[in-house]
Amino acid sequence: MLEAKKCELLKVMRGEYIKAILEAGAVKIAPTLGERFKLRSGGLSWIYVDHGDMLCQPSTEKPFIDAIGTLIECAFPQDKVVLVNLASKASPHETGAVAYRNGLRQIIISPDEVAQAEKGTNRRVRLPHQMSDDDILVVVDDVLTKGGTLKEGLVIVKDALRERFGEKADMFPIHLVVGMSRASTETLEMLKRQGIEVISLASIEEIIISTWSSFSAEQQSGLLSEFPKLNEMIPK
Repeated sequence: MLEAKKCELLKVMRGEYIKAILEAGAVKIAPTLGERFKLRSGGLSWIYVDHGDMLCQPSTEKPFIDAIGTLIECAFPQDKVVLVNLASKASPHETGAVAYRNGLRQIIISPDEVAQAEKGTNRRVRLPHQMSDDDILVVVDDVLTKGGTLKEGLVIVKDALRERFGEKADMFPIHLVVGMSRASTETLEMLKRQGIEVISLASIEEIIISTWSSFSAEQQSGLLSEFPKLNEMIPK
């Protein structure tokens, strides 16, 4: 019963997460076609959602971390979860906060520049002391687009796991939990074929619709062209 109530609460938390994105000013919309944002994947987009802006103050960070933490509590047995961060801007911060909140183990990936500068062991990946081959790897990140950063991180993690578990390293279930997904259906299906299940708090379309009336006609037209699903969601 308690778990059911917690999962009902998650619906409210999703709404608070979207409110926090807007409160932090994290949603950036390009003024014109020529001023679209260049994404990490290399493409151009009318919208950029910068979760880094949310992490600077408790009023917007807490709704995000609480929603991600509750989502993980609802989706997985906590004694089997091992969190994994990616070597991106926000993932290490977010993953560490969720690990502390939920009392979970964590695999830590250091960015290249940190690993290179570190003295002593010079380790890129750190594993928890206690792990078993029936654990579940849960990667935490802010946004999913093409999955390039995810795949790079998993290569590094699996190399480290093979040193401890041998061939069993390839048998760990892998899930990605993100705040927002802007991935196409094709990207999600491709990740699923690779054994990676994705769970998100919200889609990019939900974020856009939450502040639709504030956009200019040119911005709305550009967003509709980039995200066709919006046509089914625009308030009539």
